[in-house]
Amino acid sequence: MKGKFESVGRLLSVVLLITGIMGMAGCGRHSDADESHLLGKKAESGDGYELRTVEYAQTDGKKMKVELPFELEKDNTEEGVSGWREDSYSHYDYDRFLSVEMVHVSGLRPGRVFDMEGFLKVSFVDPEGLKVTVKDRGTRVVNGLKMTYLDVQLLDEENGSQRPARLLNLGFFGGEGEFWAISYFAYEDDKLGQKMIEKSIESIKVE
Repeated sequence: MKGKFESVGRLLSVVLLITGIMGMAGCGRHSDADESHLLGKKAESGDGYELRTVEYAQTDGKKMKVELPFELEKDNTEEGVSGWREDSYSHYDYDRFLSVEMVHVSGLRPGRVFDMEGFLKVSFVDPEGLKVTVKDRGTRVVNGLKMTYLDVQLLDEENGSQRPARLLNLGFFGGEGEFWAISYFAYEDDKLGQKMIEKSIESIKVE
């Protein structure tokens, strides 16, 4: 890609969802349940983006539900000798310059603490040439789920871009040994994209 498309590609390639979480959170029992997800009923319009409820199965029989403007594609599944399993999903919309990535790690050993510093350490991959500014970080509670989040601004200085993008990473436990991480990407001046991110986050629930 050239010009602005090269810049978009570089920024999107930086988005990471906690692929190194096992080294931080530990391991536990083996997960035999297959990950499944399906496009649910149409939800409210995300102020320009049609949101739908997407469901993802947990190994405890519950489902993590989130409203998104598109369905995520299954990327990879990894399993460790200690019993953990990691399923990763993503979708990149190059027409609207939006992306969402997600990781579900199951079979984590109970009692391990997921801390902010650990979250920060695994929130970026190879940011060389990018100006990365942390805008906000902390915890929030959504539908009873305590989430750790990191909200950053990305600027592709290497390619002379003057258009900052927003990358919002959040992680939470959906139950014992069930960890989820979701990453949203949209340009800061994309007001519809920003509203979509906030509406999607507020829709997250486990039931």
